[in-house]
Amino acid sequence: MMTVFRFVCFSTVLAFAGCHTTQSKPPADLKAATPVAVPPKPNDPLMYKAVLEASGSFQCFPEGTLKEEGKPLTCEPSGALLMGDSVMVASDKSTVGEDISPVFRLSLNETHPQPVPEAYALEPIFKTTRKIEDLTNSVDGHWSFATTGFDRYREDKVSWDAFNTLLYWPSNQPGAASIANPSERDGTISSVSLRASIQKAMSGEGAAGPAYFKVEGLVALPNNTLLFGVRERGASFKDFRYTLTLLKTTYMVEDGLVKLNEDFAEAYRFQPDEIEGLPKATGLSSITYDPNLDRLVLLTSYETAANHLDIGCFLWSLPIKDLAAGTPPQIIKDDKGQPFTIPHKGEAVIMIDANHLLIFHDDDRVTRTLEDSALRPGAHARAIHEGVWSLVGLR
Repeated sequence: MMTVFRFVCFSTVLAFAGCHTTQSKPPADLKAATPVAVPPKPNDPLMYKAVLEASGSFQCFPEGTLKEEGKPLTCEPSGALLMGDSVMVASDKSTVGEDISPVFRLSLNETHPQPVPEAYALEPIFKTTRKIEDLTNSVDGHWSFATTGFDRYREDKVSWDAFNTLLYWPSNQPGAASIANPSERDGTISSVSLRASIQKAMSGEGAAGPAYFKVEGLVALPNNTLLFGVRERGASFKDFRYTLTLLKTTYMVEDGLVKLNEDFAEAYRFQPDEIEGLPKATGLSSITYDPNLDRLVLLTSYETAANHLDIGCFLWSLPIKDLAAGTPPQIIKDDKGQPFTIPHKGEAVIMIDANHLLIFHDDDRVTRTLEDSALRPGAHARAIHEGVWSLVGLR
């Protein structure tokens, strides 16, 4: 049985204000990080390819944690943010209980996330905001942002406003998180006013834009610019097309408050389903900015209804100059010249140094035994309360 010790902490600047630390002895059968390949040398031409260097699993919450209805709670990592020597991870499933949260911190052992959360973000704002999909740090290092999916809204359902929220906080101070462009409806505060701006930016599909869409990516660029990445757009949540759409806006800071310009514009659109050989259900799932090469690294993922184990993700490179020109992104390849892929549903990508990406996967309810993972190169075993990470060497 896992022994858990909790105590109040955080006197350092990287702390979650008001959080508890959780230090647990890993269960005996915990899957350790799996070395996959030797990192390429700096002068090796493979540095312009992608190499899966390691993978591992981590728990979002203790094994056996249940939802209100008594069913097992699923670990579904959807966004990540680099915080010094740790990573802030968001799962898009609500939690039950005072001592855990959908948002938590994993310490890094160099490039490898540790298997047990070091701290949970227990502030109410992180518990009431529904389904955070991506996070990003501003290029100047002053601010951090987190976005939900903005994928549902009803006049008669105020509780859905929480699915339409953009959070921000001073870097490394998530305990000071606030809601951008706030509006209040029957006691629920959200950024729901941004929803119409996001929709209107895609008005090529009609005067008001698509009736349904889902945001899954967020990245900050220089000059106080934010890009929101749309994964799905269409007539409804049952009738949509997977996409890689980027919407652009800017933000300003006055008296410590961040306010977005609500005049969003569609800056880029690419359709992965038009690429021969890629699964038709491939859409954007996360974005990160590479300041060293002034480019975006885009993460797309797919899942098929026919086979629950048929999931995976791809990486793409898009220089900022090509973003402005509308040039298609280049799929990142492996050392054999084939599209680099990982057999997990990648949902969050961050750069942890100039040569490495860290990807967190949301496999939903798909669990894998050690025997299952042996069937597909790059797969890693996971239980229902765990997520999987992959360390990718890149250049």
